[in-house]
Amino acid sequence: AAAAERGARVRSVGVLGRRPGPLGRHAAFLRRQADRLLDGGSDYSELAAFVDERRADEPDGDDAIDANALLGLGLTFFSDQRHALAFDAFFEGFGEQLMILWKFMLLRKRVLFCSLPPIGDSCLFVLFACALAAQTGAPAPAPELFVSVADIDRLRGLPHYAACSTESILLHKPDLWHLAITDGWRMRASGPANQRLCSAVTAGDRRRFASASAEYRRRRSPADALRWFADLNRGLGAALELAAGPAEDHRFSAEAAR
Repeated sequence: AAAAERGARVRSVGVLGRRPGPLGRHAAFLRRQADRLLDGGSDYSELAAFVDERRADEPDGDDAIDANALLGLGLTFFSDQRHALAFDAFFEGFGEQLMILWKFMLLRKRVLFCSLPPIGDSCLFVLFACALAAQTGAPAPAPELFVSVADIDRLRGLPHYAACSTESILLHKPDLWHLAITDGWRMRASGPANQRLCSAVTAGDRRRFASASAEYRRRRSPADALRWFADLNRGLGAALELAAGPAEDHRFSAEAAR
């Protein structure tokens, strides 16, 4: 058997679903099954029962991601230690630049993470980026997760997305993305308007990040950090609705701007 596998044994277990959110709660079970098969097991009965029991878990419907479902990841999805560690790398790696990513996501831009394999953490970073823009009662940006050169034509037709790839050739096609993030948390933007948005962290960004960071580090809880962003987004949405309301001049007050 070792000769047939050239000294390397690899096993993979996965689930296909319409949306990533509900799949997170099954990650620990799938990892245990992969470990068991890696040790030489050949009994698939538990996996077969798993599929039969959950085949219809996800109802038919559109692919929009409900913000509450994304924020709910903080209670179930992030309870997995590996996912919590990935969020810590995401939050600390970006630092204050996280507020730039937040703006791009809130403005429904096209965001591409490009890194070397393995791609697992980058897929998680895509979900975290989408969660930054979540707000109660509104659909969150849709994650594309992994994309490749085969998706180029489709990506050109999408008004906004968050995705990741290991294929650096996509970085040479700036018409596909508004913001590209490479290894080392380096950001590059396409087009003058996006470059201005990406060029500097403002004093307001620093204040907001300090507040978000204090909330996150209080319990090292990804759920707390994402709820902080949801509250920020909700407050921003309320201020914009007020400005667009029946007032005669439709002007922002200084208080609303703050």
